[in-house]
Amino acid sequence: MTEEQLLASIDEKACLDFLARTVQHKSYSQTDGESALAAFMAHEMQGLGLEASLTPVPGNRVNAIGRWRGAGGGKSLLFNSHVDTNRACR
Repeated sequence: MTEEQLLASIDEKACLDFLARTVQHKSYSQTDGESALAAFMAHEMQGLGLEASLTPVPGNRVNAIGRWRGAGGGKSLLFNSHVDTNRACR
């Protein structure tokens, strides 16, 4: 697949709709909202065909982990992100 084909295959509306659904969560650090967003992300990853789970981390928090296994013996690619947010200070 060429770069042009890849870019043409991206559903921009679906991406923006997904982003809109994620930012509706009040995912402040170390709150139930942060855990709810992690659960949402795991559910969405499962919908894409990934193996997804919630992994406990210190502080009564969880990480959403998704794995999409390849068929070959090539290298892996890792995407890492934070979903917690904090209110803006004035």
